[in-house]
Amino acid sequence: MSDRFDPITFEAQILVTLGQCASLAEKHNRELVMYFLTLAGPDVPSRLQRFKPRAWLKLFSKFSNPKALHTTNTLRALYHSLISYPDRELQVVSLSCLLAYKSPHLQHHEEKLRLLLNETKWRDELTSLHMSSIESKDRHQLVDVIVRPLYGLMLEKKGRSRGGDRRAAVLIALAGCADQELSLFVDLMLNPMESGSAARQDGPFSLHQVSSNVSFKQQTGYLTLLGDVLKNLGSRLITYWPALLGTTLDLVANAQKLLSSMTADDAAEKVENEAGEEESEIGEVLNSKVLRSVENMASSGSPISFAALLNSTSRPTSLQNIQSPSALLELFYVWTSQPEFAIHLVQHDPRVLPKILDCFVAANAKPAVINKVFDIVERLLLYSADDSEFLGLPVLPHISQLLKNLTTLVERTKADAALSSPITQRQSLRPRFHAGLDSTGSSLPLLRKPSRTISEKTKVKLLSTLGHIFPLLTELSNPSSVEFSKAYELLSLLYMSLRFTSSRLALTSTFNQLAVIHPSIQELAGLLESLNACLSKRIDEPDFDRRLTAFTLLNEQKYAALSCHEWLPVISNALYFVQDAEELAIRNHAAFTLRHFIDLTCDPSHPEMETLFMRTALPALKNALKFKYELVRAEALGVIAYAVSKRDRVSSLQEMRPLLAGGDEETSFLNNIHHIQIHRRTRALRRLAEYCDEGNMRSRTLIEVFLPLVEHYIVPTATLDHLLVSEAINTTGRIARHLGWGAYSALVQKCIRSSKEKNEGVRVYVRTLVAILENFHFSVEDAVQPVDASAEDVADSDHEGSLNEPPS
Repeated sequence: MSDRFDPITFEAQILVTLGQCASLAEKHNRELVMYFLTLAGPDVPSRLQRFKPRAWLKLFSKFSNPKALHTTNTLRALYHSLISYPDRELQVVSLSCLLAYKSPHLQHHEEKLRLLLNETKWRDELTSLHMSSIESKDRHQLVDVIVRPLYGLMLEKKGRSRGGDRRAAVLIALAGCADQELSLFVDLMLNPMESGSAARQDGPFSLHQVSSNVSFKQQTGYLTLLGDVLKNLGSRLITYWPALLGTTLDLVANAQKLLSSMTADDAAEKVENEAGEEESEIGEVLNSKVLRSVENMASSGSPISFAALLNSTSRPTSLQNIQSPSALLELFYVWTSQPEFAIHLVQHDPRVLPKILDCFVAANAKPAVINKVFDIVERLLLYSADDSEFLGLPVLPHISQLLKNLTTLVERTKADAALSSPITQRQSLRPRFHAGLDSTGSSLPLLRKPSRTISEKTKVKLLSTLGHIFPLLTELSNPSSVEFSKAYELLSLLYMSLRFTSSRLALTSTFNQLAVIHPSIQELAGLLESLNACLSKRIDEPDFDRRLTAFTLLNEQKYAALSCHEWLPVISNALYFVQDAEELAIRNHAAFTLRHFIDLTCDPSHPEMETLFMRTALPALKNALKFKYELVRAEALGVIAYAVSKRDRVSSLQEMRPLLAGGDEETSFLNNIHHIQIHRRTRALRRLAEYCDEGNMRSRTLIEVFLPLVEHYIVPTATLDHLLVSEAINTTGRIARHLGWGAYSALVQKCIRSSKEKNEGVRVYVRTLVAILENFHFSVEDAVQPVDASAEDVADSDHEGSLNEPPS
């Protein structure tokens, strides 16, 4: 019989019985209260988790005069503490015990207090709760009784979000409390950590040992709650930062101590000891949560003991920052938001910044990690540009390691488009040290890649960084240096590729910074700024007055005085504006500038001009022939026609001279292929086909110039004259007869792909394919000989891809 005795159930039944005769129990309250306090009194807080005194409190709530009870003040304080416990039933009965005292400051709000603890109506009541509207005479007691049960609600982990939405709702309601009233909330948070809101207010900061009574679960719960509190009430709790931050740093030290002890253990014993593995995992989780909380505090402007934190945490190893930035790396990023904080990265421990830089070369590091480290470096460089003392502390001593790691990173990720964005920023780190000078050339090609590979947003960020770094580079002051030549050529060519207004403005700003270092190009920089000017009162709106004035000045006065070196950015701008399909005046002025440049290339005393034309201008003009806008194609072809008529020493242009028909505009192919009269376009195509049959043009010329022009007329007859389409198909077939094998095969494959599309143009593409196949001119009797690299058609294979590129 004794084995089946259940003392807990027996005690509960006795208390229920006493509740039926509450007046009798109240007369003997001394014995009952003394025994109850031995179970759940303030001296035995650890027992509360195992002993839930609901039955006792139900009995006490029935007493008619609780003020006369034995040690009533102790009981009342216990009731206050129990209504903050995350147990809804215990909170309800504790509130009933408090209301039994019939305080005038609480009686008028009894219904509201009970609804806050109602399982179904607490959200509605919380929404209508306005802490700021509570009368001043009731605030002292009422706010205390409201905050405590709301704190208990926050600790509940019911629902799919594990209490996250509940915590957010409660914190929003608590925002109506005065700053001094929030001290109670802070005390409730810190009580499990054996601390309080008034702790660490005076004296120098020091780390405290975390009590063994504070479990890992309590520590993680505190950090989780602290994260939500910082998001909602961070600025309201500045007075209590010393206590909150001090406790958090204590947990940092405790977690790191646990990790360090696990690392020191023998590896074999660690594998065998599952409990040790669990403790190590708990330590890592605690360390991460603690650092996230410290990161939030730093973001809120809290003064942080950097030395204490660095001494209590591990350094950011590369293994911690592979998949995503670790909490410690995020914290260091927050520190770099202000120069006075960033200096602590090297002031207390010289190993911190090198460890951060080692993340560049960590195996399989994700772009998010690379970007975060780049952001840290960029901020340090930005501060060093304004402060020479800052430059000498965190930047200069580590620049060699930075460049070495960046070079390794680029070598590993040359073909990785995902990492191209952070890699391009290494251009901004041009050093004054010879150890990093050879690292620039490996990343310049990345900047010249098209926008689909490296976005213009990335290039704008790079240009902004370059503008800050240029003043630090002494090599740029020498115009004959390799560094200046590379920077000047890079910025000049970018004028041809950047499309967005914001990108071009950033490029102009960076070019102006280069002009400050080298005053001889300041006049040129002013011209480029005017060519790309925008209205100051309208976003991204071109200033046409300034642009047209600059073009007029250039085409009438300055063009003859520009050197080949100065023509490079001017030509890049002209090639960009000649592709402007919307602004006729700008396009015409740009084309006129290109004609002036062609005139200068005719002078045999300036061979460098001819080189610039052949390497930069002519390829860009040929590429413009692929644009979908006919106005752009016509303008570009007009410039090419002008070059054909002027340049006598360029064989690739002279083979097209017969198509000018001796200057006869009625019969010239280059003048009539875009003529407004359709029949003149048809005759122009016929003349091109006849000239191709003479065999006077190379395969490369046909691919780069004439085939793109003819392909624009191979469209459904519903959108274009059928005679013109038929003539374009016939001309394409006759052009194919003179193509090399690589270009011919690429053209056939393109037509096959187009004919598979289910649209109204299938019939046209099939006809084109038939015309190409009918002009198959390769011998199939002999084995195909490999193409001689020195042959004239060596470029055919290089231009196969261009046939597959859709017009811009």
